[in-house]
Amino acid sequence: MKRLFYYRLQIFAVFLLLFTVSFRYVSAQNSIIISDNQVIYHFGSDLKITSKITLDNLTGSVFIILQPEGQTSRQIALTPDDQGQLIFSYDLHQDPLKPFSRIYYWYQIESDTGSIVTSPSFWFDYVDNRYEWKTHSSKLFNVYWTEEDATFGQQVIDIATAGLERATSLFPVAPELPISIYIYPDINSLQDALTTSSQTFVAGHASPELGVILISDGADQTSLIELERQIPHELMHILQFQVLGNAYQNAPAWLLEGMATLAQSYPNADNDRILNSAIKNGALIPLESLCESLPVEAETNILGYAQSAAVVSYTKDTFGSDIFLSMFNSVSKGLSCEQVILTHTNLSSDQLLSAWLQTVYPAPQTSSNNKSSILIIVGAVIMISVSFVLIREMIRKKKARAPYG
Repeated sequence: MKRLFYYRLQIFAVFLLLFTVSFRYVSAQNSIIISDNQVIYHFGSDLKITSKITLDNLTGSVFIILQPEGQTSRQIALTPDDQGQLIFSYDLHQDPLKPFSRIYYWYQIESDTGSIVTSPSFWFDYVDNRYEWKTHSSKLFNVYWTEEDATFGQQVIDIATAGLERATSLFPVAPELPISIYIYPDINSLQDALTTSSQTFVAGHASPELGVILISDGADQTSLIELERQIPHELMHILQFQVLGNAYQNAPAWLLEGMATLAQSYPNADNDRILNSAIKNGALIPLESLCESLPVEAETNILGYAQSAAVVSYTKDTFGSDIFLSMFNSVSKGLSCEQVILTHTNLSSDQLLSAWLQTVYPAPQTSSNNKSSILIIVGAVIMISVSFVLIREMIRKKKARAPYG
């Protein structure tokens, strides 16, 4: 009974301690007031956040914590003025934020005694405010564009819906919905937006951790065909991230881009030409070199995409499409590119490339087969020669036995 009494007393003490800590925390939280919040930014240039802080006996250090969606947090020290005004200025050239991400921020006060008080959290969406965005939505997609009328938004949703069906037929994964698609008026404006986030791409880009796709636009029929190529490609990257999560950055580049290229409704018109030229000239890129990234030079970049798509297509046809999910599971477990290939195909990267190449250009007959053919021909010649000699000898003997006269 005595032991039971002490046991209950310990439990009561623990609950009392937790209650006291919680009470002090809530009291501290309630004593800090953040008001007059204002967020002003020029996309890709600068960001300014102003707030007023009210805290009893404000002493110590004040920090703002900036937590961009899909990026690491930033902690910057601030000095409030006499009225408690906080001004945070941020250079987006030096440390870019991802376009169309949600940015969370809050304040933290560290007292001279070491105690920490944290304010409530606030947020804003970092959209490209240089444009007036039109929008159209479905259950699957939110589409944003700048120039065409409302019918264009529906056309993009139809293209995206068909593209998602194509991508999921190759890689049956359910993405988080809706997916946002931002369509810039031209390639230059798209590149400009991506350059501000320290990324440069030509035609399109996906931020799969945000569920956002950025592509370039045009209203003519050629541009719509280009959208049918770009959108499924970027949707595939979102599906891949859905499976890989943070391991996405460690996945073989040839596998990621090969699957995305294979999902396109229309392949790049230069793919076959450049790929065939590389095969004939013995200029294929070793698959191991395509593990970390694809080449950035224009000609070899197209070859990298074309070659990756060809090897992925061969892998699917040979081992079945389920192999991709198995490969991604191995990536998530930390296996290297070479280990992933070997584990699921029993081939090295060189052997996998050679196996695909064999289906495109079957190797000629081996030298042993050539030797066999030569031996057969020589044997036939010898047999004919011997037969000719025997026949000639038989004729000579027959003439010798014939009577004269």
